[in-house]
Amino acid sequence: MKQIEVFMDYACPFCSKGWRMLLPLLPDYPNAEIVWRLCEASPRPEDGSPDESHGKHSDLCIQAAFYAADQGVDMIGFHDKMYYRYHKEKLDVEDIETLVGALTDLVDPDGLRDALVSGKYRQALKDANDYAYNRAGVYIIPAFRMGGHKLDSAAMIGVTQEQIKDFLNLTR
Repeated sequence: MKQIEVFMDYACPFCSKGWRMLLPLLPDYPNAEIVWRLCEASPRPEDGSPDESHGKHSDLCIQAAFYAADQGVDMIGFHDKMYYRYHKEKLDVEDIETLVGALTDLVDPDGLRDALVSGKYRQALKDANDYAYNRAGVYIIPAFRMGGHKLDSAAMIGVTQEQIKDFLNLTR
């Protein structure tokens, strides 16, 4: 089994598009083990202040995903729901109560609320960003890594389904 790291952010429209192109391909690649690497396309400023030029930050969504993974939630279902809620429903993902309410069918709402309020996964998010941008050489997401192979998005374009398929063919 070959491990493919997929770097993505719920706030990134190109990641959402790449997600929708990747999912139908996966059944054809049983030797591909996908490792979801959530990271922020545009991290919130260190002081926690809003960044009006970016729009809604995904830091709480990603921390919610870390909580869900720790709880054994089906992550494909979780990612699918987060992309839908973020991009189609325009969910206010910066409001903890709204985010918790949107995920009650997937996770324990009280546990998620506690994790988000306490910042339990804040360091995990920082570590994920560090891994993506400082150790895995990600510059633009979505990005894919497998061994020494890389597939990086083009700025303001993303990746094509054919590029993803060619990358997945490396697992054969």
